[in-house]
Amino acid sequence: MIKLAVEHATQRKQFKTRIADFEMIREKISEMTAHTYVLESMVYMTAGLVDKKVDYSLEGACCKVWGTELLWKTINEALQISGGNGFMNEYPYGRGLRDSRINMIFEGTNEILRLFIALTGMKEAGDVLKDFQGALSHPVSQYGVLKGHAQKWMRGTVTSYKLDKVHPSLAPEADQAAKYAAVLRNACETMVYRNRKNVVNRQYLLHRIADVVMDLYAQIATLSRVTAAIEKKGEEKAKPEIEIVRWFAFQARHRMVANLKALDRHKDAEATAISEAAYEAGGYPFDLWGW
Repeated sequence: MIKLAVEHATQRKQFKTRIADFEMIREKISEMTAHTYVLESMVYMTAGLVDKKVDYSLEGACCKVWGTELLWKTINEALQISGGNGFMNEYPYGRGLRDSRINMIFEGTNEILRLFIALTGMKEAGDVLKDFQGALSHPVSQYGVLKGHAQKWMRGTVTSYKLDKVHPSLAPEADQAAKYAAVLRNACETMVYRNRKNVVNRQYLLHRIADVVMDLYAQIATLSRVTAAIEKKGEEKAKPEIEIVRWFAFQARHRMVANLKALDRHKDAEATAISEAAYEAGGYPFDLWGW
């Protein structure tokens, strides 16, 4: 689809200019290309976990959700770039959209997998807090548990994890991933503490947690791949890949910040109320405007 989109964009002209030179088209092509590179990186890293025979269920779920949604968006954007040709049966766009749509449903809907991704992260936070709360009842005998939790919390909030194996030229992007990994862990612990067993029903919040997890995994996988590319080819020849990881890290940071802030400041009650109005009306709950 990227090949077809590039071919059409570089051949089609509007106002005596290739549509490929319009920034809105460049934006689409860059997103399609960069995100496909990121997805390949995620799949490659997950395949490595499979080869090592370790649990890859979380990473596999990230690949499935991220990949199926990217496929749909990529085909949709390719169709948009193709213009009216996208609706002609002799072109593959319509069939591609139809066939790709089922992937977000089969093998576990993406909604269910998002809950799995978020709750898998919550499990560790829940286990830690369970031990911590038990230790509070017997602070003298359980000093070791309290001390261990305090040290873990300090490592996550005061200092950052370090991705030591990332190439030095990618240090800002590596530091960003490490920073938000620590922020995410603390956010998970806070959610478990506030919601206890009801955390499994807080799907507005779990959706946001899952999206942060996927953005982090995508960044780490891409940093790993680009580091390998730099070590193999050198920085100059790996420049296109370096640009991808820096572009993606910038985009991911804005998404993660928005999702993490929305764990505390949100309009979820209003969303629930709007849906209730639709349920009660059996559909769209308002009179058509102007009628």
